[in-house]
Amino acid sequence: MTIAGGAGILMGDRCEDVQLQVAKLSSETQEELRKVLPVFATLGNPVDVSAELVATPSLLKRPMEILLADPNVDSLVIFLGLQLHTGAELAKIIVEAAANTDKMVMLNWIAPPPQARAILREHNVPMFSDPSRGIRSLGALVKYVARRERYFARKASDKGARQAATEPQKLASARQIIQGARKEGRKALTEAEGK
Repeated sequence: MTIAGGAGILMGDRCEDVQLQVAKLSSETQEELRKVLPVFATLGNPVDVSAELVATPSLLKRPMEILLADPNVDSLVIFLGLQLHTGAELAKIIVEAAANTDKMVMLNWIAPPPQARAILREHNVPMFSDPSRGIRSLGALVKYVARRERYFARKASDKGARQAATEPQKLASARQIIQGARKEGRKALTEAEGK
């Protein structure tokens, strides 16, 4: 989501560079955006809420909620610039939206006001001053999560295979110990045999 079409194109190009797929918004999402954005806003991805956001910071809230509700959207990247007089209000809107979702919400904000920066940091919303750097960071995070999931899936699979292979062996070993004790006429196992 951007306040300028050029920034959206730049971020889309960077997404392609780091193999991030730009989500195709559902027709329902685009229809909901049409209801809340100015007629000159762009409803496709990237969504350009337009420079109207400078005069009306509250314009950011509902489109964020709509985009985060779209099942095709895994993360929301927002581009802002300056907004000295409305920065704190925008930061609070972004923090609220980020708190109400399990999806990643991050910012590329050129020259953010200090108060806005402090609000975002306090609530752990990632912010970058350079859109290219922000997208590269998101790409790295996505790759890390994918590798981590593959690692744990493989580890669980390997553990299951090892358990499946060793369970019959353990059972056979336990039976041998019990049979040995019975042959000796014992009704109890030694501590070592029990372990």
